Amino acid sequence: MLARIEALLRRANAMRPRAQTLKAKDLVIDLAGRSAVLNGKPLALRRKEFDLLVLLLQQPGRVPIQELPDRALWKNERLITSNASTPT
Repeated sequence: MLARIEALLRRANAMRPRAQTLKAKDLVIDLAGRSAVLNGKPLALRRKEFDLLVLLLQQPGRVPIQELPDRALWKNERLITSNASTPT
């Protein structure tokens, strides 16, 4: 039952229209145009840099740990595993 409810919530969130821009202080990201501007100056970002910046801004106050950026940024590519140890 819980799994069904979680699936319904995921679908409902997926249907919700998303903002076309993200803002954090002097940083503005245009998701549709895949561009970023800081203090009025355009940033020259590579594809993965842009994706990582979006990932960080979509989860304010939360620092993604090892696996999260890998899965989010390389979802259609071969997953590279980290050999870093997890702090205890």
